[in-house]
Amino acid sequence: MARVIRARAQVAKAELVSAEERAKVIVARAEEAAKRIEREAEVAAEASRRSAEERGHAEGLARVAALETAAIAARARSIDEAERTLVGLVTKIAERVLHAALTDAPERVSALAAKIGAEAKAAGALVEIVPGSMGYGDHLVV
Repeated sequence: MARVIRARAQVAKAELVSAEERAKVIVARAEEAAKRIEREAEVAAEASRRSAEERGHAEGLARVAALETAAIAARARSIDEAERTLVGLVTKIAERVLHAALTDAPERVSALAAKIGAEAKAAGALVEIVPGSMGYGDHLVV
């Protein structure tokens, strides 16, 4: 059972690394988009100085640029928050894997499975506890 938990922890860590890499790519794209939007806003500001007709258009572009910048920043914060949540969950699982690996007492393993299952369920995961048999503790399926 400890091997299964360790394997799942390794898979979760690999998924965390993958999520971190995706988050870095998204943040880099957001920064590039923000720079592009800033350049567009500068161009729009120059156009507004040229003529009254162009001014209205440029102000519209500036408003759109500001909205896009805010949306990109909000998405980056959301990704960062999701990453922190995932890191916390993987850390808890790893701590518990170490705990369970150090014991062969079925009641301790079952209690640990119940605790991890409750936390995973609270985080929105589908959880199933499979009763242990033959002297082994319960199994957790997430």
